[in-house]
Amino acid sequence: GEYREIVPPEKLVFTWNSALVQNTVVTIEFNEVDSGTEIILTHELLPTEEEVERHKAGWASVLNRLEGNMPS
Repeated sequence: GEYREIVPPEKLVFTWNSALVQNTVVTIEFNEVDSGTEIILTHELLPTEEEVERHKAGWASVLNRLEGNMPS
């Protein structure tokens, strides 16, 4: 993939390619909140509902691990 938009420290947009999907687009937005940073992740152009669910589970796993490694 390639980065399409980088707006520090607010947003990343990049293409996502894998053995399962090609030419999808991921947008990650970072919003400052009282308790830290809110992350909004949107993965577009997935070809089937099965791929939507598979990628949703994968991204949730990544974000959950990130949350567990953040200092309090």
